[in-house]
Amino acid sequence: MKKSVIIVISLVFIMSVVLVNFFGLNHQVFNEIVYVSEVSFTGENITTDTSGIKQIVLRPDENGVRQYQLKYTVTPEKASNPTVSFNYDDKNGLVHVSETGLVTFQRSGVVIITIKPNDLSDCSDTLKIIFR
Repeated sequence: MKKSVIIVISLVFIMSVVLVNFFGLNHQVFNEIVYVSEVSFTGENITTDTSGIKQIVLRPDENGVRQYQLKYTVTPEKASNPTVSFNYDDKNGLVHVSETGLVTFQRSGVVIITIKPNDLSDCSDTLKIIFR
């Protein structure tokens, strides 16, 4: 090989190293899975009891309806599967919780609801609802 070819190859190599270092290498990840790191109940009038569990005390509205819409946040916002499930004791017939988080009480009582992400992340939050 001629010296000029070796010099040109060397210059191209050096310039490519300089350009990559200057502009950086931005790679894209496709189908990246982002897991939920935290779920938390939110809303007005939620307090914490002495055992550290969030709680809210509610009363029927003027029509006697005993319903409460659960509000919650999922972190990070860009989670791949931000859906959640609500776990509670549904065997006593006291309460029903829909997939959207609408809690309907049949009568006065107490229920403890735990929210968990559906992506099987190891995080949860618990809310005790007292309906009088």
